[in-house]
Order: sequence, then C-alpha cells, then structure tokens
Amino acid sequence: VPDVSVVLISYNDATRLPRALAALQHQSHRNIEIIVVDDASTDGTYELVAAAAAADGRIRQVVLSGNSGGCSGPRNRGIDEARGTWVMFCDSDDEYTRDAVVELMRAAEQGKADLGCGVAERFYLRDSRGYPWRPELHEPRIMSTIMDFPDLIADTICVNKIYRRSWLIETGIRFPEGLLYEDQLFTIEAFTTARTIVVIPETTYRWNVAAESNQQSITQRRTELRNVKNRIEINRRIDTYLTGLELPGLTAIKGIKFLTHDLPISLAAVLLVNDDEAAPIVEVLADYARGIDMDLVSEIPPINKVVVGCLLRGDIAGIRNVIRYLRWTYVIDVPITAEGERQYWGAPTDLDEPALHGHDARWWREVTSLGLQAEPFARQRLCHLLIDFAVNADELTLSGSTVDPFTMFDKVVAANFVMLQGANSVLARLPMTWEQIDLHKWTWRAAGSFAATGLDRARIGQRGVFGVELQTGTDVNVRTVHMGQMSEPKFVMDWPGRFFGRASGLTIYLGRRGTIAWRSSPTRAQRSIARILGGGRG
Repeated sequence: VPDVSVVLISYNDATRLPRALAALQHQSHRNIEIIVVDDASTDGTYELVAAAAAADGRIRQVVLSGNSGGCSGPRNRGIDEARGTWVMFCDSDDEYTRDAVVELMRAAEQGKADLGCGVAERFYLRDSRGYPWRPELHEPRIMSTIMDFPDLIADTICVNKIYRRSWLIETGIRFPEGLLYEDQLFTIEAFTTARTIVVIPETTYRWNVAAESNQQSITQRRTELRNVKNRIEINRRIDTYLTGLELPGLTAIKGIKFLTHDLPISLAAVLLVNDDEAAPIVEVLADYARGIDMDLVSEIPPINKVVVGCLLRGDIAGIRNVIRYLRWTYVIDVPITAEGERQYWGAPTDLDEPALHGHDARWWREVTSLGLQAEPFARQRLCHLLIDFAVNADELTLSGSTVDPFTMFDKVVAANFVMLQGANSVLARLPMTWEQIDLHKWTWRAAGSFAATGLDRARIGQRGVFGVELQTGTDVNVRTVHMGQMSEPKFVMDWPGRFFGRASGLTIYLGRRGTIAWRSSPTRAQRSIARILGGGRG
C-alpha cells in the first residue's frame, strides 16, 4: 500500500507533463503512487503516460471518457482511485520540489493532522526565478482548529497541501465541478473541517508561470470574462458556506482577502483589454463588491481602498491606474494631490467626486501612509507607457506618455529612450523629444538607430528591458517602459555587419509586469555560421 497517492491531472499537455511526472518519480520518498488522470486528451498524452507506466510500476493511468472542462472532475476521480494513506494534487504544468512528499507527510503524521500545508512558489520560467507565495502565512504551527490562525484561509490553493484520505472520504469533501477556481471552496471546507492542521515553512510546490501567451494556465488567463464570473461564483459559494458555520471572524477575513487579493488579480485583466471588453469584467466584480460589508474597506490598505472606490464608480481608467501601481512595482500613473500633510490619489478635481457609501472622495482617495512624496526625483516611480513602436531594419520610431505626479518635469533637461541590461545599466540611448500636454501629462517621441549608440556592447544571449531616462541637472531617473496598449510586441530587429559573437538582432517581447523586454540573438546568417563551426545541424 502506498503511503501517498499523488493525483496528477492533465489535458492536452504532453509537452509539459513529462516535467511534472519526472518531479514525482524523483521524489526522495519512494513509496508513492502517481495517479495520472487524463481528461480525455487528444495530443499524445495517452501514449506518453502509458510508456511511463510500463517503465515505472508506481504510475497508474486513468483516462476519462470525455473532457470535463476543468480541474474538479479529474481531481475527484483521483480521490476515488487513491489507495494511499495520504492524498496530494499536482497540475501537469507545475511540479513538486524533491522533498515535498516526505516533508508534508512527516509533518502531518507527527502532528496527527488531517491536513498539512506547505509553501507554494511562483516560478517564472523565462527568468528561472522563484518567489514564495505568502510565506508569512506558513510559519511552523499545529492547529486544532482554523480559528487558531484564521489568516491561513488566504491560502486557497490545493496543490501545496497533503490530505488524510480516510478523512476526505469521511467528510465527503470534493471539488465543485463545472467551475474554475474550484480549489478555493475545497480548501475552505478542508480548513474548517480538519480536526488538526499542520503548517510547515518549506517550499513544496512550484507553480510554473509560462512566458508564452499560448501556454498560460487557467489562472493566468484572467482576461476571459468566464474566469471572472467563475471567481465570483466561487466566492458566493464560499460566503454561503461560511454563513452556515456562523463564524463571523472567518467571514471578515475572507472579505478582506477578496478586496486585497482576488479583486486586484481579477482587475489586472483591464490592463490587457480595451474599454468595451473591460466594462463587463468591471460590472461583474462591482456587483459582488456592493454586497461586501463596507466596514471592511476601512481595514484594507489605502491603495486597495482607492481601487474599490474606482470599481464602485465604474471608473475603468482609474482602475487601470491603481492596478499599474499594484502590479508594476508601484509605478505612479496619476497626479498626487497634497493638502497640508495629507496626500490624495488623483488630481484636485477628483476630490470633488460625490460621496460613496457615506464617505467623501477624500476618505476614498487618501494615500498619505504610502509616503509617495518622500522620494527624490531620481527614485520616483514614474510610469512610462509605450503607445507606438515601429521597426524598419535597425531604425526605431516610437512614442509614449508619462504622468508627472509631482509636477517636476519642467526641470527635465534631457530625455532618452534607453536599452537597459539589469535594473539601470544603460547599453544604448536614443534621444527623445519631450512635450507637455497639460499640467500633469507629457508625451515623448523618438526616432533613430540603436546601432549607432552602443548596441554592439550587447552580446548574443544577453537580455534586458527598455526604459526612459530623464535628467534634471544632477539627478537622473531611469525607469522601465510599460505597454500602454493590449497588443504584444514580438518581432526581430536585425543589424547587418556585426562580427560573429556580437548581437545582430533583438527579439522584443512583453516581459513581466507589462515591461517591454529584449533578448539579443543571432541572425539567420549567424545561426548558419554557428552550425558550421559546431559541425552539426544545430
């Protein structure tokens, strides 16, 4: 009998499934069974898993007769098929750390727990970097009830956890079928039903964040209206469930989690779509937000309060400004209005907005605690939005806009569009024209060739981002450029006449946090030379 049954679900993911499967096969704890539940794939997944099962007796293949349309059906089938004392879940595009099984199982057994919880890591494949998700929730502890540490309900993913199988069968906890974000309701029920919960600080699960748009997971494709509707439906079901438990403390924590976590994640979609597509997303979220206890809004950070106010007003442009701040390393895309020692998010005219839910605009927009005016010019978090970007051979033409949050741009004496390696190492500069449109908004344009300004210092394989460099006397501010429109740039710019080993082309793509990233690459001619020098086909 296996100690642990790992339910690995997959649908038409034969490219990435081997990575997830290998991570399970190489677990340091060997006595496991790997139940691969194939949700009626048509891409060769069956043959791949069949071959793996023939070579490793711990692998069991389960194929559903028809596609279920989500993760719940395959996971529920996996629970039914499991034979181990413990059950864990994994998605085909992710993977477990090598000691995940043994660390979770050991902690759960020592704590005599029904449920064990580890840390999930967001791993960006393009950069090969991982970032633990909410590590502050995962300090070591043994809990006899979720009320011992109710903040843990914010960890609503199911894959970084281990579950006692007999307890799952006894309670009948299952994933709701036909909806996305199904693990949120599942984990809430698990947290509130478990007789003992153990938490460990070790990273157990690696959530791989795909760089290519055509390989994004369900939770990464937030621009789809269906995703937003499903997230809200799951939240409504959780609300109903918690109301039945009569635990107002949990209900409040869950409400704050929605306002500070779920809502900004869902609203990030408005950065990628036009106003017509954003409107129904905003309305679905606003309809749900109107039912939340407004007393909770006073308990959330000020910038989250601003976005709730914009949402309730249906202010799509205002939502975008706040989400850029939250998602793009705190860039400021609005004027900051000062009244005495207080600062407000927006122009003075925004402070004249009608009262909302009994509070005036100053209550909704005050951001004094963020200390936004404390930074010197060189460190100000400016938001440069790229509007147009065209390439002809090695010639660039581009334009964009920037909001001057503290009315300091009149002191700018030089402006350049720059090619950065790392955070602020400038490889090349392209002079820009800089024009004021109104008190707070400026536009910029540039045209020319990077090849004449230092591109040859970049070598094949190097990468970085584009930015804007502003100089005011002795102060220099360098900040990355972000996409101002929903389109994604993806093309190659070639520079002729470079020696082998030098960069002769750039692949330009949408990077993390809306940045415009570049990667130096050889031209086709150089790739041919590389094959000849390597003596192979390449």
